[in-house]
Amino acid sequence: MKHIFFLFRFGKNQGIKLSAYRIVIIAILVVLSVLFFYGINLALNLFSDFHDVISFSITLLLIIIFQERLGMLLEKVIAKKYFRRITKAEETLIFLNSELNRAIRYREVNRILFKSFEQLFPNISFAFYILENNKFILQQAQGLNDNELLVQDINAEDIPENENGKFYFNIKDTKLPKQLKRKMLNENLTELIPFQGRVQLFAFLLINYKSIPFRRENKSVQLFRKIQNKAGIILENTGLFVDLEQKNIETKNLLKISNQILSSLDIKTTLDFILKALKSVTPYDAAAIYL
Repeated sequence: MKHIFFLFRFGKNQGIKLSAYRIVIIAILVVLSVLFFYGINLALNLFSDFHDVISFSITLLLIIIFQERLGMLLEKVIAKKYFRRITKAEETLIFLNSELNRAIRYREVNRILFKSFEQLFPNISFAFYILENNKFILQQAQGLNDNELLVQDINAEDIPENENGKFYFNIKDTKLPKQLKRKMLNENLTELIPFQGRVQLFAFLLINYKSIPFRRENKSVQLFRKIQNKAGIILENTGLFVDLEQKNIETKNLLKISNQILSSLDIKTTLDFILKALKSVTPYDAAAIYL
């Protein structure tokens, strides 16, 4: 029990929260090590006066060589469903990390993130927001029942900047209106996971952190942190390209309108062309020109 207690305390000190499965596996490994030591010690007792030292050395060597493999085998036997779920989460995170490195288009980055979130958080309520024109707009949601929350935009100033590089923080620490916070809590959205851009917070994920399947697995958490650190920057960079492309289109249309106006002498033809071209720059339902 002292070994288990030490390992548990060591894990917590290193920022790793050991799951119940991990503690059971550690306990089994400790028991097997003790049994193996006494078995070798008993066998060598008849042949050597240094049987304690030799038994300890052999046991330690075998533990160093086979500990990881034996631990993985015990994981598969004791917690099949848990092990499969964690393995799938790690595979999804590795794939997401790789795809983000190759993505160059804003919509492509969104598609990769949306698909990965659905795989990482099955049957879990979450909401993903991206910054647009100083407001966070809901881009993806799962398991939400409040229709008002689905159409509610969030002011950028209500979300604190992630200056300390936190993995997540409680929505109670935000400046969101009390009514909106209450709606989020009713939907079990208790934590906010920020995705920082180069200049400002560019996206965030609302979720109940305790419901994340891989939250106790250090490797998976580190992978997610890596994705968290790069996704906001990639979204910000690709979003700037979208803005530039849109501005280029608008500029070309305005030049086209200008050339048409200068080349046409018929007022009706010119006005009709202005209205038609204006719709490609700024969509509208109805418009009128007064002379």
